[in-house]
Amino acid sequence: MTGAELIVAAEALHASTVQPSDDPTPGLIHQAVVGAVTAYGVDGCAARLAQRYGDHPTETAARMRWCLATVRAVYPAVTASTV
Repeated sequence: MTGAELIVAAEALHASTVQPSDDPTPGLIHQAVVGAVTAYGVDGCAARLAQRYGDHPTETAARMRWCLATVRAVYPAVTASTV
């Protein structure tokens, strides 16, 4: 997974209904990412993220930090040097 793919996956996870409180497994994270990309497309996931930043910037920033950390943990082949 490239750095750009990591960002796409994090945006897709953000567009999903999965919450940190769900204590999601790697399998659930993968399903959520695939499901969001299938449902909204890559551009749609990015658009949903942008809208949420406009509506709720503080909460959205916190969720996106969680999404990035979670995607990095689930897809560990991506390192900080590639992002």
